Amino acid sequence: MSKISEIKVKREESIESQAYRIIKGLILDKTLKPGERIVQEKVARMIGISRTPVKKAITQLIKEHLIVEQGGHLYVNSLSYKDLALIYEIRAVLEGLACRLAASKVSREWGEYMKDRFKEAVNDREEYYKVDIEFHTTIPKLAEHPILMQVLDSFQILTRSFAPGLIRQPEETLPEHLSIIDALVSHDEEKAEFLGREHIRASVYILREKATKESEVRAQQ
Repeated sequence: MSKISEIKVKREESIESQAYRIIKGLILDKTLKPGERIVQEKVARMIGISRTPVKKAITQLIKEHLIVEQGGHLYVNSLSYKDLALIYEIRAVLEGLACRLAASKVSREWGEYMKDRFKEAVNDREEYYKVDIEFHTTIPKLAEHPILMQVLDSFQILTRSFAPGLIRQPEETLPEHLSIIDALVSHDEEKAEFLGREHIRASVYILREKATKESEVRAQQ
């Protein structure tokens, strides 16, 4: 797999941490695709790490719902639109909270930086997706709440791994991102929380519609 050559082993990391980071990275960039079977010996050979740390890494990734065990075999998790809608519901509440906690700490410089990034990327869907990830991963860090950051990070990873890229068009979400940034920079905690929550919740409705269609297709098969 071509992505393997791009992954660097860090000497300061333990072998177990390396195995976890590398396998997780392969799932996130979809080198290991949703629904793909995981054979521990094959993965160990592929990344050049012995089987024991790979086994420990997979155990952790099972806890994070990135890998599932079915019928005695391991697979990269594959979530339905119904599952994703539920995850986005939880994300909406958590990201709203993160916006509220971050509002008192956001600098005007960061706000202007993110605004420029979004505006520059609006006509490039792939680049906009990268900016979107940066935005949504930075806010929990600015909130300076370790538990919230850890929990929200796990949900964001799930949606990045199994959602089909951007749920809505950049042209639709750009005004929302700019409004959230304005509320954060103004240190308006209540407005930031409301806008942050509703921004994520808007994707829930789309995912629910896709879930209904997905269910109808399955019923016809």
